[in-house]
Amino acid sequence: MTLARKNQVCLEATNYYHLINRCVRRSFLCGFDKLTGIDYSHRKQWFLDYLSYLLESFAIQVCEE
Repeated sequence: MTLARKNQVCLEATNYYHLINRCVRRSFLCGFDKLTGIDYSHRKQWFLDYLSYLLESFAIQVCEE
């Protein structure tokens, strides 16, 4: 049985929460797809721009390393 996220994450222990996202049907989001030989590098900036747009609506920050 799954737990609510508020019961899984302790903000006192850490200020960071790592999110993982996957594409459906083995799609490739950005970079070079070795399986098909297609380069999707142009999508990275689209994704970062959209993420920036979403950050304006939610009370979160993105930590880049």
